Amino acid sequence: MKSKVVLLRIPENLDELASLSAQEEHTDKATALRQWLHRGAAQYVLKLVSEGRISVGRAASCWTSRCTTFTSWLRLRAWN
Repeated sequence: MKSKVVLLRIPENLDELASLSAQEEHTDKATALRQWLHRGAAQYVLKLVSEGRISVGRAASCWTSRCTTFTSWLRLRAWN
């Protein structure tokens, strides 16, 4: 998957929280922020699918290039 550099301003308290998260997860702050972004995106996609605003196929194309991976992930989330 291609990536893109995005400049982003965040409040100082979120920066401190990201540093704490990175320390707890034994990673760097940028990785912690990316993990948060992915989790938030996943929740947003699930919300759109559950509300019928987008199809599972459309969600899969936004989320990943492989529909089977996304639908497998979706099934796992349904059980949690």
